[in-house]
Amino acid sequence: VGFLGFAKGISAAIRLSDAVTTWLFIGLIAGTMPSLFREAGKEGRPRSGWVSFILCAAAMFSMLYYVSHVAGVEAELNFWWYNFCGVLWGMGIVIPGMTTSSVLMALGLYQPLLDGLARLDLLVLSTALPAMLMTMALLARGVNWLFRHHYAVAFHGILGIVAASTLVILPYSYAGPGEMLLSALFAVAGAAMAYFLDRLDQRSREKEN
Repeated sequence: VGFLGFAKGISAAIRLSDAVTTWLFIGLIAGTMPSLFREAGKEGRPRSGWVSFILCAAAMFSMLYYVSHVAGVEAELNFWWYNFCGVLWGMGIVIPGMTTSSVLMALGLYQPLLDGLARLDLLVLSTALPAMLMTMALLARGVNWLFRHHYAVAFHGILGIVAASTLVILPYSYAGPGEMLLSALFAVAGAAMAYFLDRLDQRSREKEN
């Protein structure tokens, strides 16, 4: 119920103002970056970790920017693209700190996917959800091994991917000064919300210890 309700709410918000909703997501992601950075350095920050960050960030930014801004590729909503969305979602669940919403936004797939889920579209449910579950099952052991043996490299790479995919979706056009102001307010609110939730998480961990 929460999942479907969230899908309907975000889909409606995007239709009202794509720029404001995007800035809310950017704010939420920006608010999690300090905790992700802290988590990435939990086992040190070797040179290989920074190399991973730079390479992953450059590769992700170049790919998404070319696809969405240079080539102007528009993903055609069909069986294969919905499977691709499911794979991305599965990766976002299995890989710690990974957020795939910005990637879906950059490819123009996020709103159509939410719309399909909100109206319980059979094509979306029969492709995206099984692909998500299969990806989780296939990647779980490999991701666990990677983080056990190469924690700093893996987490810094994820940090680079998150940062780069967020930069690509920065809105450039606005309906007017009012929408620009709302965008700034929602970005700050999203960052504050993410920071507040992180602080709650830290306090709960301290109490457990």
